[in-house]
Amino acid sequence: MDTTLGRLTIDEKERVMLKMQRAIRGITADVDQLFVRLQREMDALAVFDSAANQLRAQTLCLVELEKRCRLDKIRDDAVREVLAENREGVLKDSASDKDPGRRRGSSRALLQMEGKLKHALGPTRRRDVAGSDQQQQQRQRAPLHAPRHEPPSATVATTGPTTS
Repeated sequence: MDTTLGRLTIDEKERVMLKMQRAIRGITADVDQLFVRLQREMDALAVFDSAANQLRAQTLCLVELEKRCRLDKIRDDAVREVLAENREGVLKDSASDKDPGRRRGSSRALLQMEGKLKHALGPTRRRDVAGSDQQQQQRQRAPLHAPRHEPPSATVATTGPTTS
């Protein structure tokens, strides 16, 4: 993903960082709630004093943070989301709507991607795609033929022994 991150525009990198910040804040909020819950439960059991329970809860929460806060995974997920948004043409960052300079940069990036796509398709590929579209339309217009029914077979089933 490092190579993909290097190819992103400044606006896209900023969106990746914002998504990473949101994810990290969500993780820390969850761990904060876990800390409060653990400390209350330990204090309710009254096995250790409050200071010891606080240290135990902190240790458990530190382990939970180490499990959940993998920056490389968070970054990769954020990059995937930004790339998916670009493919869909949806810019969900509300700040880009407020700043016309950012909006111009984003639309410029989308126009560049569109140009690259047209270039990648090239004239021969575009003709092939257009030809397949025409073939598909012709198939859709073709009349449906009723299935042919075979005449029933001439065999007669007997239900019991025949006497001759």
